[in-house]
Amino acid sequence: MCNISNQMSLIAIKIIKKKINAISNKKATNQWRKKRTDVIKLSRIQFNSIIKKTDNLNK
Repeated sequence: MCNISNQMSLIAIKIIKKKINAISNKKATNQWRKKRTDVIKLSRIQFNSIIKKTDNLNK
């Protein structure tokens, strides 16, 4: 009887660990996405400022 409950608790621990890993992976991908969008925003701003500078030079 004790052996069965030990196996059940081991299985439960494995499932919980998998869920924790999945949650942390999701958080990591969300952070990565956020960083990527921040970089894209920054590069757009830089690109726009470069275009404005060249426009001013051409005038």
